[in-house]
Amino acid sequence: NQIGIILSTLGRDEDALKYFNKVIQLKPSSPTGYINKAIILHNQEQYSESIQYYDKAIELDPDNSLTLAQKAFSEVQLGNYSNSIECFNEAIRLNPEDLRYYATRGETYARMGN
Repeated sequence: NQIGIILSTLGRDEDALKYFNKVIQLKPSSPTGYINKAIILHNQEQYSESIQYYDKAIELDPDNSLTLAQKAFSEVQLGNYSNSIECFNEAIRLNPEDLRYYATRGETYARMGN
């Protein structure tokens, strides 16, 4: 997994994606490969695809508040504000001490006009 992260850091996202695909193939029950692939897809503005990988990671590790928040950012980019709010609400439920979740949820409400 570290190799994929290094490749991405070096701007070699396509190589990193290939590496994360291999990680997913070898360890399909681990959320890490899915999360890292989702991050790259989000950064490439492939938000729908990134959500699919975040969903799989959340299915494997439903208590990971950071993954929920990351998914929420992709949802915002697609204008799926209600889905984003749900993700932030769950992230807050899981980790109420992380103030970033409250702030970004508030920003999402502002985008909705609430």
